[in-house]
Amino acid sequence: MHFLKLQVQCGGDINELILPTKSSDPSVEELQQYIEQQLNIPIHKQHIIFKGQNLHRKPDEKLRQYGITNSSLIRVVGCKQRCTWAANWAVLVAGSNGWYNYRHQADVCHAYQILHKNGIPDSNIIVMMYDDLAKNVENPTKGIIINHPNGTDVYHGVPHDYTHLEVTPKNFMHVLLGEKAALQGVGSGKVLQR
Repeated sequence: MHFLKLQVQCGGDINELILPTKSSDPSVEELQQYIEQQLNIPIHKQHIIFKGQNLHRKPDEKLRQYGITNSSLIRVVGCKQRCTWAANWAVLVAGSNGWYNYRHQADVCHAYQILHKNGIPDSNIIVMMYDDLAKNVENPTKGIIINHPNGTDVYHGVPHDYTHLEVTPKNFMHVLLGEKAALQGVGSGKVLQR
C-alpha cells in the first residue's frame, strides 16, 4: 500500500487528504474516487485543476505525469464552487496604446486567457484595451499577440468590449460603477453587475 499526501482546495477550504493507493503512481480516476468519498463531490461534477491543467478530462492518466507529488496543492471545482465563480467579475484594462506599449495589451490578453481557462465566463470578464497591436504594421505575426518571447497567441478569443477611443477614464468608471445607461451604444455596454 502506498500513500500520497495532498492539499485539496475546494471552495475556500484547503483539505489535507492522504490518498491510499495500490501503486506509487496513482491515476486521476483514483483521486476522483477518493475526493468523492472524502469531500462528497460526485465524480461527474468534479473539475480537478493543477497548475492550469484540467485533470478530470483524462481519468486514466497518472498523477505524476502532471507533476503531482506529495504535498501538491490541487484545486477541485465542484458544482457549488462553479456557481460561486459565476459571481466573480474581472475588469482588464490596458490604458495605453501603440507598439512601444505592447506589453500592456499583451498582459491584458494573457490575463483574459488565464481567467477564461479557469472557468470565469466571458460574460463576467470586461476587457478595455486600445486594440492596435494585432494588425499593427510593426507586428511580424499579423493577428497574433504574445506576452513573452516565443510565446503562444494570447489574443485569440479575447472579447473587445471597449476599444480605441472608448478606452477612457470616464468609461472605466461607468464600468466599475455598473452604470449601463451611461454606456448605451458604447462598445459592448458591459458593466459590473451586483
